[in-house]
Amino acid sequence: MTTLPASLSTWSHLRYIRKHGECWSSECPKCGDSGHAWQGRNDYPDRFTMWDDKSPRGWCRGCNYFAFAESDRRRLSPSEIERAERERSRLMLAERERQRTKIERLNDSHYWKGYHDALDDTRRKLWREAGIPDSQQDWWELGFNPEYRAKDFTSPALTIPFFHENKCVNMQSRLLNPPNPKDKYRFMYGLPAPLYFPDKDALPSGSCLIVEGAKKAMVMYLHLGHMVDSVVGLPSKHFNERFLIKLSECDGVYVMLDPDAEEQAIKVCQLIGGRARLVTIPTKPDDFIVQYGASGADLWNYIKCARSVPSG
Repeated sequence: MTTLPASLSTWSHLRYIRKHGECWSSECPKCGDSGHAWQGRNDYPDRFTMWDDKSPRGWCRGCNYFAFAESDRRRLSPSEIERAERERSRLMLAERERQRTKIERLNDSHYWKGYHDALDDTRRKLWREAGIPDSQQDWWELGFNPEYRAKDFTSPALTIPFFHENKCVNMQSRLLNPPNPKDKYRFMYGLPAPLYFPDKDALPSGSCLIVEGAKKAMVMYLHLGHMVDSVVGLPSKHFNERFLIKLSECDGVYVMLDPDAEEQAIKVCQLIGGRARLVTIPTKPDDFIVQYGASGADLWNYIKCARSVPSG
């Protein structure tokens, strides 16, 4: 583990500390790693950045936590609090501008389209086996990357562009030969891991079904889209509070995560509040349909049994 300088030692207990040029990164002292959902990665959370200069400080671009290093040791004066708020606002605005610029470049280049054009019948079959027919592969502009490159490995990958109101905000790669079977999904580095909306043209509204992952959201959209108004895929088992604004027009939310994620599903319901209902199913929802031959109506029977969750 990398050692922090003395000026930043108040955060020396954090995990995944790494040095990047003139700054350090780690998990966040407030929101932890939260499934590493900020970057959609499963190796080293780096959302919390620390600077060692005349004003040693740290800031999380995930939850916007900000503190001067000495603030954990003593009470800040009103002037120091004001200074901290100014610095937090400056960092947040700079990060938003960086993300906006990167998303604009992504859309100008239509980066994901090359991978969609790489789909031949053999590669389309991989999507069909996941429950996505050719027509929907074209609508969602799904693709295939023959060589996803990481620092220590390469792998072929299925690609999924994430659209919000018909604008691509990120692209996810589903590794076909991951070095760790539990680490299959990678987002584009430097952009937040977003929610997946099968309806490319609109934000979710009305009754909404939340599942874990884009692929599940697609399958649910195809089989339950006429029973609920919206379907949403979480980027991981964890729910970030920044997602709440995207669900503000939903008047009822069904949370149906995988069977091994009931604890996380309960937390999602608690964060969403009284609109949320917990759905419990015996297997992964897409497997229920694709592998076991269930229908949308079969899944709807489980959704009708959704229960409320006491506030946390």
